[in-house]
Amino acid sequence: MARIRKAASPQGSATSPIRTLVDDLRSRTDTELRSLLLVRPDLARPAPADLTALAARATTRASVSRAVEDLDLGLLRLAQACVIASEGRSPLIGKGELTAPAAAPLDVATVAGLLGRNPGDLVPDLTQLWDRALLWRDDAGWQVVPMLTEVMGPHPAGLGLRAAEVPRSVCRPHASPRQ
Repeated sequence: MARIRKAASPQGSATSPIRTLVDDLRSRTDTELRSLLLVRPDLARPAPADLTALAARATTRASVSRAVEDLDLGLLRLAQACVIASEGRSPLIGKGELTAPAAAPLDVATVAGLLGRNPGDLVPDLTQLWDRALLWRDDAGWQVVPMLTEVMGPHPAGLGLRAAEVPRSVCRPHASPRQ
């Protein structure tokens, strides 16, 4: 396996938070990077020139789709809950951007509520999504890779439109109570 260069990060210094998947990858150990390439082998061939190239490849629609297809049902549901909980927060959704931060970290309590689980119990499973570069971490918390939102589609977990998105023309006025 070719050695991936770890370039110095102007954003990932000790005084500033890790803000992007690229910076998150730069912060990973060699063992963690090796693990990523083992769970997502499409990222390894051809060998990426550096971590920026690896991050770019890891966030393509094709690569994220393959990674999602390889998730077991529990991790798939967790990924869906992460997308639902973070919906509308990232200015990068669908743009494949790697450089700007999401607006806010993932609210783990919301994710746990969607799954009927304890927030503390989610950390090992969130870490598995991080291991696959479907989430990244910064000082504020977990961030969803923007392409994951796009791959999950406009209605993850079979959900429909948000109430605010339903056209008023299809809404019925409330019926009056029967006498």
